[in-house]
Amino acid sequence: DFLPEGLVNDGAYLGALASVKGAPVRFCGDAHVIVDHPTTLGAYIRQRQRILEGHRQIKEILNQPSNTLRNLAKSAPGLAAKVVLRELLADSRSMLTGVLLLFPVEGLATLIGQVNRLRCRDYETVWAPVDSR
Repeated sequence: DFLPEGLVNDGAYLGALASVKGAPVRFCGDAHVIVDHPTTLGAYIRQRQRILEGHRQIKEILNQPSNTLRNLAKSAPGLAAKVVLRELLADSRSMLTGVLLLFPVEGLATLIGQVNRLRCRDYETVWAPVDSR
């Protein structure tokens, strides 16, 4: 299969496509992943807007939700709780602080994304991996 033109979030699309095709998609708690992150609040919000728009696209294209913790909580709440509990136990102070600080920001990014969608604003499908503006 080829990636659809204009796709914003290719990694999430491939995970959802694997699920649609019946390929196993698993979470690996022992995996070590290094991800560069935005260095400013504005850059973080822009990144989250693109990611959320990508999840919306995937639902529209595949009629399948992305493999996110939010969607896992809907389909397998016990497993989602296990994932969250494992992360809390690994670094409870950092995890709790992150949740308390970023939860309102996630809501803001979602709201801005919805407004942009109503305004028919297109998202760039190619961007610098880390936006530090």
